[in-house]
Amino acid sequence: MLMLMLPSRLFLSETDAFLRDYLNTHPETVDQQKEGMQLWWGRAPDIRSQESNAKDRESDTC
Repeated sequence: MLMLMLPSRLFLSETDAFLRDYLNTHPETVDQQKEGMQLWWGRAPDIRSQESNAKDRESDTC
């Protein structure tokens, strides 16, 4: 009989407890994380610059 070992729902690691406590006392952190993600990932990719970068990499290797 195969018995799967599932994590206990009652167990809370020190790291998890710290993060929960920190986020409860510093709710602005979540907003700052969202702003940071939007800064890097919230825009459409620039295909022209990607193509130009690829050509530059190819010319560097030759």
